[in-house]
Amino acid sequence: MSFHKSLEHKYAPVPEDRRIQTLPFLLASTESILPVIDMLGPNAFAFVKSDVNGNMKRVRKRYDEDPEKFSTLADIIEIDVKENKGLKSNSTTEALLWLSRALNFICTILKNVIEGNVKDNSIIPALSTAYKATLEGYHSWFVRKAVELAFHAAPYYTDLISKLSNGESQEVVLKDIREYDTCLQEHVSAIQELFIANGLDPKK
Repeated sequence: MSFHKSLEHKYAPVPEDRRIQTLPFLLASTESILPVIDMLGPNAFAFVKSDVNGNMKRVRKRYDEDPEKFSTLADIIEIDVKENKGLKSNSTTEALLWLSRALNFICTILKNVIEGNVKDNSIIPALSTAYKATLEGYHSWFVRKAVELAFHAAPYYTDLISKLSNGESQEVVLKDIREYDTCLQEHVSAIQELFIANGLDPKK
């Protein structure tokens, strides 16, 4: 059974009203995203793992304050906006914004890997393209250079697929990654839609 098929907590389909349940979202992110980041390279992606982990803890802390009140991500954003916090520094919505950006980065990497954006068994092209399309614009010149250098510590394509396969064939694992990636992208898109619906610009 591949890594993604073996997950206990998977991303549920995004509901029609786009109001994603907070706890299931956090559990799925914790169980799948953090291990995937480690597979991509604990050193190369230490900055992403730290960011993801820290922001998930901030969202979970808010949820734990009142699970009923903050049962969906939409509730968290709407209440922050009502309290004039919005995307202000240290708000839960700001944490959710950065979390969605990091998830989009991972999502784009997986998409690139699936589509064969590799060269000579190296996934650096997949990483670089994903970074440019998602996080690069939010980082300083120094951070961008450090990230580009760190990519060289990433695993080879065949090693990454082997880690994700758990013994399954490459055809099966690529199919599983595609299904997982599609669901993750739906969550990222839904979160970005929530920002826009509440008068917040997720690109700032």
